[in-house]
Amino acid sequence: MANKRITIDPKVDTQLKKFASIISKNYKKFTNFTKIGEILFTNDSGDNGFVQVFAKYKFEDEGLLLGDKIDELKIYVKASPSQKSVYNGLYHEMLHATDPEFFSEDYWEGYDPEEDASYYGHNLEFRTMTNEFLNALFNTFKEKLKGSSSLTKKRLHDSLTNIVNYYLHDEPLTDFSSDLLDYSAGVTKYSDSKLKDFYSRTQLEYPGEYTFTVSSFKREKLPLFIRGYLNKVKEHNPTQWSNFMSTLLSTREEISDLF
Repeated sequence: MANKRITIDPKVDTQLKKFASIISKNYKKFTNFTKIGEILFTNDSGDNGFVQVFAKYKFEDEGLLLGDKIDELKIYVKASPSQKSVYNGLYHEMLHATDPEFFSEDYWEGYDPEEDASYYGHNLEFRTMTNEFLNALFNTFKEKLKGSSSLTKKRLHDSLTNIVNYYLHDEPLTDFSSDLLDYSAGVTKYSDSKLKDFYSRTQLEYPGEYTFTVSSFKREKLPLFIRGYLNKVKEHNPTQWSNFMSTLLSTREEISDLF
């Protein structure tokens, strides 16, 4: 039986989206940590919690959850113009907050955010990184399917299959799938004109060192979620990887029901 992805209570999720909207629209105003609001929640064991949310422009981390008690938590998030990026950061930290193991000292053994093996390889981050990705994936398809034509629906369906097969069968991602994944992460795509300008300046500053074309540069990197999270989790936490694959398949069925 496939594992189900971990989700946040819909009421809490609505608050996170509201906070993300406020933060992204006013991101440059938050030169210091500014309180955005408060959230009452229940963790996965049924315990009631309370968290305050703060935002700061140019914060060095995407997000951070601090607190020793479930009813005395604080989320600090980076303020940016990308509402999706801010929301994903908030969602990630709320996944930590709703984790009953978060306050267990034994659970934190071996956790070191400065070392890839003990950060991406820790079950604490496996829970948040994989479920942040799956939530963003679901939300993206739900958003893109609204009012879409039959042709667009087919393209989206093919892309969903492609994304899943990337992990099941090492199938290369199409450009459309890569764009969808970066969109889900809140990545702003460069226009061709900006890419050409960047390419020209790079060639002038570093003659002969770069041979990529504009088109190859656009496809040079894997989508942020994959290169930044999932491939590192796969490398450093192989024992849990089958659980992610199972959850990915159940999320595919969840998304398929939207078509």
